[in-house]
Amino acid sequence: MLIDSRPKLPRLELDVLDVCGGSSHPTQFEGTTRDGRPVYIRYRFGWLSVAVGQAGQQDTGPDDVVWEEQVGPPFHGAIALAQISDLTGITFDGRLLCLGDDELRRRGEIEGWIDLSGRSTHWERRLHCTAADVAHFVAAVEKDMQPVVCLNWQELSGPDRLPIWRISDQPDFSLSGVVGIGRAREEARHLVSGGVVPMADIRDFFDLALSVSGPPQDSRVDYTSLERGLSREGIRAAWAPYSPANLACTFANRRGESRLAFDRVRALADRHFTQIHEVVHLATRTSLGREYREPWCGQEIAEWCARRSGRYAVVNRTDYGWLGYRPIRD
Repeated sequence: MLIDSRPKLPRLELDVLDVCGGSSHPTQFEGTTRDGRPVYIRYRFGWLSVAVGQAGQQDTGPDDVVWEEQVGPPFHGAIALAQISDLTGITFDGRLLCLGDDELRRRGEIEGWIDLSGRSTHWERRLHCTAADVAHFVAAVEKDMQPVVCLNWQELSGPDRLPIWRISDQPDFSLSGVVGIGRAREEARHLVSGGVVPMADIRDFFDLALSVSGPPQDSRVDYTSLERGLSREGIRAAWAPYSPANLACTFANRRGESRLAFDRVRALADRHFTQIHEVVHLATRTSLGREYREPWCGQEIAEWCARRSGRYAVVNRTDYGWLGYRPIRD
């Protein structure tokens, strides 16, 4: 999914008092209007929603949603209250809040906030592949686009939670890192010589900073959730080589070289990941009547699910790189 510019959003004439909440994935806030109606604000997977209940109610429900729009990348889940005010027009205690660029850069590093003003473009693609697949893709980027610098990062243990960036000639793609495009290695080495560098500085330094997160070494498969019909060993063997990998980038719309670099990287990703390993979503019904889908990989699981009832689904690749699904018809 490519968030290219700020969408034209409807404005809410709503003033919220006694607001509380926060966190991320999802970000949630609760409050009340001046006439006593409950308000619930939620941001998850790039979607921002506002629900307003009736006076006298304590909580809101799904039918109370009055505003829902996609305002961020599809896998993003952290937003500031001031950004909500800016996007929706909601005032808090009579004030329209504003988040300055300096605060966004300073606190966004810790909170996970990103620029949602429309001045930046956000792109993200999640794939099921091996660490070797990611390494081959990065090698293709290095061959096609020079200069390229690969950086690995590791978390700094401390209250500020800032990352330490280090240049590595042989990055480990089972870890997180950045592929920086448009600057020489010597320049990048000077940039990270201080040890701790805000991520925003990394993004601004390169024409394009492509975040790469390889498949984790330990898969997070909940084997107990599968119905009987496939052995635990069979599931493990089918899933083991493949885990989610992630490609993401952020660049300024006003910089033409950033856009050109992104277009080339995206074309490389389209060519490199044309053969995505088949994934199956097992769809089950929860107590709320909503579908819950868990991704599984491997041809053996796909064939097993194909023999099951129509509530299971085989995935297709979607236009933004994640894996969609289609119902199996008898």
